[in-house]
Amino acid sequence: MKNEILAIKTAIAPLYAKPDNQSERTDEVLHGMDVLVECEKDDWLYVRTAYRYRGWVQRSLTSVRLEQKLDHFITVPSADVLAAPKVQATLLVCLTRGCTVHVISEEQSGWTKIALADGRIGYIRSVFLSCFPKEIEREAICQTAKQYLGTQYRWGGKTPLGIDCSGLCFMAYWLNGVSIYRDARIAPDFPIKKISPSRAQKGDLLFFPGHVGMLVDENTMIHSAEASNGVVIESLTPEWKASITDVGSIF
Repeated sequence: MKNEILAIKTAIAPLYAKPDNQSERTDEVLHGMDVLVECEKDDWLYVRTAYRYRGWVQRSLTSVRLEQKLDHFITVPSADVLAAPKVQATLLVCLTRGCTVHVISEEQSGWTKIALADGRIGYIRSVFLSCFPKEIEREAICQTAKQYLGTQYRWGGKTPLGIDCSGLCFMAYWLNGVSIYRDARIAPDFPIKKISPSRAQKGDLLFFPGHVGMLVDENTMIHSAEASNGVVIESLTPEWKASITDVGSIF
C-alpha cells in the first residue's frame, strides 16, 4: 500500500500526530481529497496530503480513488447526500463545506446526481454545489473567509464544525481554486509569497508568532483565535501590528 494514492470517503478524516485517536489532531482531510500513503501500522496509515501535510489517518476512512474527477464542492455549512432525489430518501452521508464530489447529471427537480469518493451514487440539492472558479479575486477570498464567522475554534479544524487559524486561511483560498500551505508560516514552493507590509491589501495573509489572519481592510483582519472562541473580524490594534512577522500574498 506504500505510495498508493487514496481518497477520503467520510465527510471529515482527522489526521493525528500518532496512530492513536487520543493523540494531537494535526489536520482534517475532507471528503474527496487525496492522500499519499507513506507507511502503515495496524489499522492506521501515515499519509501526506496534496498540500504536504502529514499525519496518521484511520484506514477505514479511506477508499480507492474514483477515476472521475471530483470537481464540485459543497458551498453550505452542511448538506445531506440522499439515496434518491427526495427529502424522504435514506441519508448516505452529511458533507460539510469544502467536501468534493463528482457530478453525474442535473435533475429537473432541483437535485443533482453525484458520485461519492467511494463510488456510491447519491443525490444532493443543486444549490448546495459549486465548481471551482477559474480566476481568483481578493474580494472573493475575503467573502469566503467570512462564511466561517462565528465558527468555533478547533485545533486542526477546517470545517464549519470547528476551524483553526491556518485552516480558515487555507479553506478561503482552496475554495477559490488555490492550494496554500496549511500552517501559520510561509513555505517554499507554495503560492503565498512574502511581500512588504506596505503592499498588503484585502485577502493577503498576516503572520504572527504561531498565528495567521487575513487582511479585510487596512484596519481589520479576520482570523480564528482560541481567545475569541472562534472566527471573528478584529481591529488591527498597534499591538497586533507590532507583532506581525510576515505578510504574504499570491497577487
